Amino acid sequence: MIEALSQRISGYVFRHNDRGHVSQEVMKFALVSLLSTTFTIVLSLIIGLIDGKFLPTVLSLAAIAIMRNLTGGYHFKSTAACIIVSAGVITLIPFIPVSQIAFYIMGIISLLLVIGYAPSNLRGVSRLTESNLKAMKWVAVLLIVSNFLLTSDIISLAFFIQAVSLLPGKWGEKDA
Repeated sequence: MIEALSQRISGYVFRHNDRGHVSQEVMKFALVSLLSTTFTIVLSLIIGLIDGKFLPTVLSLAAIAIMRNLTGGYHFKSTAACIIVSAGVITLIPFIPVSQIAFYIMGIISLLLVIGYAPSNLRGVSRLTESNLKAMKWVAVLLIVSNFLLTSDIISLAFFIQAVSLLPGKWGEKDA
């Protein structure tokens, strides 16, 4: 659905764009990204409103989005799967109780995964330099460490889930 809509919009813009400095494929890629992000955010916020956990859902969404932008991670092949899984995870996080020991274990594991695997799937798909990617990784590390002071269960879970998406293997690929 999103791919088809992006194809139609990019085709229209491409045909009516006198400058022609961007290919239709690049436009389509950007639109798919923009629309899937928008749908994920809107769906998450609507579910958060309905289930009475709006502010915790906003916190979960912000924590995952920030960490994801800093560290990268696994990408689903299907845009629909990405939207459904992302919105599902974001809206479930506020309902998961976290013990004190689990909080610290998730924080330490998140720290180790980010140090060991970030950035994941960001090389070659952005114009960021290697030094930018390294700086982003260390900002992510600082955010994880700062949550040891904030002690937010929601942020801890969000960071942990995002850090797990960095793992290589069947479901994720390590950058070369």
